Amino acid sequence: MQKRVREILSKKGAVVHSVTPTTSVADAVRRMNEAGVGAVLVMMREEVVGILSERDVLVRVVDALRDPLATSVEEVMSTRLVTIGPDAMVQEGMRVMTEKRVRHLPVMEARQLMGIISIGDLTKAVVEDLQEEVVQLETYIAGPRF
Repeated sequence: MQKRVREILSKKGAVVHSVTPTTSVADAVRRMNEAGVGAVLVMMREEVVGILSERDVLVRVVDALRDPLATSVEEVMSTRLVTIGPDAMVQEGMRVMTEKRVRHLPVMEARQLMGIISIGDLTKAVVEDLQEEVVQLETYIAGPRF
């Protein structure tokens, strides 16, 4: 069985952690740590204008020796968003993440944000599918139990 992104969101929920462009990097990192997530979306009203990931912080703040208290998210966020639709298959999400070298994908439908998925979400879905397939094969090989 192959899952769609929509199924992941239905299990995980559509909670999206976000900040505004003017949020300091220090506050954004605090929010990421409190939520246990590796990225936050950057929102202006209802529109996604960027994403701030752990990698962005390491490369554009820490390595660049910038002060996270004095640096705003808009100065270091990624603005070229890679997104996926809710009806895409899990394998498509993994392909996109691999090709684009990202670990988080906002899920968009008709320019509307539906949620966000991570590489961990996709990996978990693949493992669940493989476990289900193993059970089906074991049942097929062993035959019905009486």
